[in-house]
Amino acid sequence: MIAHHPSSGPPPPAAPARGGLRRGFVLLLCLLVAGCAAPGPRGGQSDAPTRGIERIALLPMVDMARVYGEGRSVRAPLTHKVFVTGQTAGALADRMTAAVEAHLRGEGDYRVVSPGTVRGAMGPLLADRDRASDERSLMMAAARAVEAEAVLVGYIYRHEPRRGGRFAVDRPASLAYGLYLLARPDGRIVWAGEFDETQRPLNEDLLQIGTFLKRRGEWITVEEMALESLAEILARFPSRSASGEGGTGAGN
Repeated sequence: MIAHHPSSGPPPPAAPARGGLRRGFVLLLCLLVAGCAAPGPRGGQSDAPTRGIERIALLPMVDMARVYGEGRSVRAPLTHKVFVTGQTAGALADRMTAAVEAHLRGEGDYRVVSPGTVRGAMGPLLADRDRASDERSLMMAAARAVEAEAVLVGYIYRHEPRRGGRFAVDRPASLAYGLYLLARPDGRIVWAGEFDETQRPLNEDLLQIGTFLKRRGEWITVEEMALESLAEILARFPSRSASGEGGTGAGN
């Protein structure tokens, strides 16, 4: 708040007319739509290069609620962020995995080792796994086994379906997940894309107006939220063709 002191100087200007306030509010909304980025998917490369990665071993999306139980506080295996799990994601995890694989083979132009093949390669590794070995080391061993230069793995941390309809809800959809590309030999993360949102009404956060308009002011389902955000994250995934390393997109 700016305090006006009764000292020397000109008197404060008169309050603007109601019409001026209305026009100012409309202008503010236009500026927000044009220039403010709403919190949403985050994706980008680290300083480590992705050049030289031709073959990617794709692991299925890991449903943390299925692994650890619903409503549990869990730590993300690779980033160590803490989340509270929601309901199990069920078939949504498979749909997200399929969307990732389709993008890698198509727009990404990578050779992809399918999740089924990677799981098959991990079976013997799990049987012989040293108790001291961590998840990252196991993924690198699987990448070596299928002759891939990197592993792409995703985790669904929180999955809360919408409770209600498109125009009124008792509980909005809520979702948090991450995708991580780990390169051999040490399992460093060379690219990551993350998403964390609980849908909120516009009057609680004007910075969400772009997303609000794109969704036509409706309360979306958690499935719609997942596939919408995943498409935005994958659009930022570095393609081989962009780096001058074209491929066939074939794989196992």
